[in-house]
Amino acid sequence: MEPNLLLQTARVATRYCLPNGHGELPHVMQLLDAYLDSFSASWTIVTAYERTKSLCCVQFVAARELAEVQDPFYKRWLLNRTAEDAARGGDLPAVRWIMESYLPVETVDNVTDVAAANGHLQILQWLYDHHRQRVRFGGVEMCGALEYKNERVVRWLRCHAVPRVECRNDVLRSAAKAGNLDVVQWMCEEFGLDGAAVLKVAVRCCQWETARWIIERFSSTGPLLDMYFAAHHGVLSFMKYMAARELGGFYTGTLVVAAAYGHLDVKWLHQDRGLMLTVDVMKEAAQDGHLNVVKWLFETSSDLCDSSVL
Repeated sequence: MEPNLLLQTARVATRYCLPNGHGELPHVMQLLDAYLDSFSASWTIVTAYERTKSLCCVQFVAARELAEVQDPFYKRWLLNRTAEDAARGGDLPAVRWIMESYLPVETVDNVTDVAAANGHLQILQWLYDHHRQRVRFGGVEMCGALEYKNERVVRWLRCHAVPRVECRNDVLRSAAKAGNLDVVQWMCEEFGLDGAAVLKVAVRCCQWETARWIIERFSSTGPLLDMYFAAHHGVLSFMKYMAARELGGFYTGTLVVAAAYGHLDVKWLHQDRGLMLTVDVMKEAAQDGHLNVVKWLFETSSDLCDSSVL
């Protein structure tokens, strides 16, 4: 029977064929459920939640699980996946039922990470209050919260779930990536981590304030840091800062990317850092329509404008 016709049949039966004034008829509802159920034999609770986001549907499927679903390892996987999906969407009632009714004593691995990354503080608080021993706190859940800029969650985790020793470098890296200077300072000053280890991450992710603090706080040695990303975004002040400390690496590609994105920083890169102007620099500026850069390049070196540029 076609799905729409099947549903219409059920609507007619419930509206016109049931007696009035007889209260609830659970046996009739069970028969209607069985009549309409064309999916529970092939669905798992993961499928049910992914497709419907309905706790009632998850409960319906869970009550009709087939024998092969009873394998304990498979059921733990179903528990974890469904809990993660519910936490991702901030669905606290679904998380509560999955944790307390589906497999009420099993550990759940990544639900805190997912809730933190998606900014669902109410789920973290409930897990902390009711199931702290079954989930992981003090791991890398702060990483997702940092990288997705969920500041309230970051503050809560700092108070309730300080990262364990083996997870702190990951948290420091995420803080540098996100430009959360407060957390970078906390990890370095409170736990003695080496901020220089994430300087390259801060520069690559354009977190200039964080990078400056790391440079000032830690004596940075080693290979020069490529200024490609600073040139890409036209952050001349940071390039000058790095040049003054002899920490910045300035290459032909630095000049090319500055021209490609229309930054007149090409003047400084050429005049102060001695980078050579090439036809590729002119070509990049011209094909992206950066007239000011093209004019300056032409005035500085007219032989850059060859047939390939035109």
